[in-house]
Amino acid sequence: MAEAEAALRYATKAFEQFGGDSADDAFAFPVRRYLLYKSGTLTALGHTREARQVQEEALALYQDKTGIDPALLRLEAAICYARDRSPDEACQLAGVTFLRMDPAHRTPIVEERAREVVGPSAGDTDRPGGARAS
Repeated sequence: MAEAEAALRYATKAFEQFGGDSADDAFAFPVRRYLLYKSGTLTALGHTREARQVQEEALALYQDKTGIDPALLRLEAAICYARDRSPDEACQLAGVTFLRMDPAHRTPIVEERAREVVGPSAGDTDRPGGARAS
């Protein structure tokens, strides 16, 4: 866990020094993409409050609110709800997010994040079932 936190600090410093927005995402690493990865890291580390703040900030940068990245952010938010022992909110957000997606966008990573909401990785390591546990 300490190694992941150190890597996140390093990535933050690197992004602050070299990252930024560009009119053409093909030749840049936009803030919203950085925040997507930061959200995933914070979610995996179990830092749910900070992850939720990053998710909200990132979602505000996605104008159309559709596509894989915004869906991943919402699914990570659902994982945070599950970890914070709010299974109803977790399942509702994950279900709405997944079912509203274009089936062509339901990539393996999206499907994996949706499974994490109800799987053991969404909950504490000492309890099985993620959002299913009460």
